[in-house]
Amino acid sequence: METNGKTNYQPIDGSSDGAKKTEQVSSTAHQAVDRLASGAHRTVDRLSAAAGSAIGSLSQGREQVTVKGSELVDEVRNYVQANPLASIGIAAAAGFILSRIIGSSEAE
Repeated sequence: METNGKTNYQPIDGSSDGAKKTEQVSSTAHQAVDRLASGAHRTVDRLSAAAGSAIGSLSQGREQVTVKGSELVDEVRNYVQANPLASIGIAAAAGFILSRIIGSSEAE
């Protein structure tokens, strides 16, 4: 192409200023994406480790509650077998109190 008798020549080998700037921008963008991806992977790894730890703690806590519940049931069973009349009195009193609480809340 000629303008005022001069030729505008753009080399095809990518050595123009525009190509260099494009390459720099592309390189910078790739580096930024790589840093973000690396940071995201580290965050996901930390969250995964924390979730695994929480699951382990909850599982252990559930087991402890199950054991304590079984122990409590055994203690109550033993008490009822050893003291049948007292157990009937306690059950009657608990039933009376519970019926009063439920009855008063329904009246409101």
